[in-house]
Amino acid sequence: ENETESIYNFLLKLSGQDKILNINSVFTQWKDTNIRMIASGSRAHIFEVEKENEVIKLIPIDEEVHRNVVLTHLKDVKNEVIIAKELTKLARSGNYSGFSCKNFSILKRFYVVKGMTPESLANAWLENEVEKMSFVFNYFAVSESQIWILLIFEKCGSRFSHNEIPCFHTRQSIFEQLCLAIATAEKTLKFEHRDLHLSNLLIDESWNCNVNQLPPSIKLNKITYHPCPGPKLTIIDFGFSRISFHGKASYKNMRGLLKATRKRYGRKNPYQLMRCLLNDNWQVYEPKTNVIWLMYQALKLFPDDEFAYLNQCDRQDVTESTKSFASLVIKVLRKSASAAHFIELAKGEIPELFSFKPNVHDHHKRKLSFKAFRKMYLLRSAVQEFRNCNFSNLLKFYLFFLLISFIIATICTLFGVYPTVPL
Repeated sequence: ENETESIYNFLLKLSGQDKILNINSVFTQWKDTNIRMIASGSRAHIFEVEKENEVIKLIPIDEEVHRNVVLTHLKDVKNEVIIAKELTKLARSGNYSGFSCKNFSILKRFYVVKGMTPESLANAWLENEVEKMSFVFNYFAVSESQIWILLIFEKCGSRFSHNEIPCFHTRQSIFEQLCLAIATAEKTLKFEHRDLHLSNLLIDESWNCNVNQLPPSIKLNKITYHPCPGPKLTIIDFGFSRISFHGKASYKNMRGLLKATRKRYGRKNPYQLMRCLLNDNWQVYEPKTNVIWLMYQALKLFPDDEFAYLNQCDRQDVTESTKSFASLVIKVLRKSASAAHFIELAKGEIPELFSFKPNVHDHHKRKLSFKAFRKMYLLRSAVQEFRNCNFSNLLKFYLFFLLISFIIATICTLFGVYPTVPL
């Protein structure tokens, strides 16, 4: 009880409250706006407040026993709030010297409330037949003593599938933003996301594949990077994440949550790989977990097939380059110890990544850059083959070439045939 009371006091102080508020009094600020449910997490529901550009993550706390429902522990919510607030600071220049990143969801404010479900939320839950099934919580079977945590985020985009992105360059932009954002959080907060599946990545709804849009720049170690043109990427949901906060680890123990992942991802899934890497000690900082998820996303964004998603204007010039690009990305990721380490290795081994200049953003020039990348890749391969070549074999080849040249010259001399050069 003392620990629970301490956590409540911490959250109340962090939110600027002096006591736990009534949930209906908080929802009066949205009484004239429409609220609809847009998504469902493992133990929370997501609601959109139309016209306010806000999203509410509603988390019921396990103060009561609900039949067949496992609710979130207060300690886990505390960790998620801390992580969300610290990542929000990354978007504001000056909080972390030499670092800045706007690719994490912005936490505007949060509330600690209690009471029965507001009518607007209950109706929104009833109207969403599909989403409500992923988290079964009866909003009508709630007493006055139920505790809730309301996280209010800026609306930052919508979910997407890899099949909806036909352009290779757009996929590259998404991957660059993802790597740079994770690397920035690693360096500043010793951050691990630990749940970086597709549903936790959003792209700007205003994005148009026919228009070159530049995503926000990212500052990492005082170096400003400009991802290539594409939609702004936003990383959300830090319920499983880990950071270092005031010298202590803020994390979620995931020991009891991994059995359900086998059905969805198979036995060798990212969660099981993390478990083996961490030896089931979820408190330690191991940025290799970020690499596991980057590799998972790379295999989705750059599949090892014929790249059928390329549109007709790209397919002729880019297909071979993308295959080389994809194989190089996976190869370098396997050698990386963290997202930041991958970026450093990629600078030397994948010149196309993280090298975009803001004044070069038309489609034609980007296609030329891929041609240049293809030539550089082939040249590097030829140099590597030369280095691996046996010297004695090289000498034999050279002598054989001289012998053939001598024979041809002798035949030309005997028959009086000499090569002529047209004027």
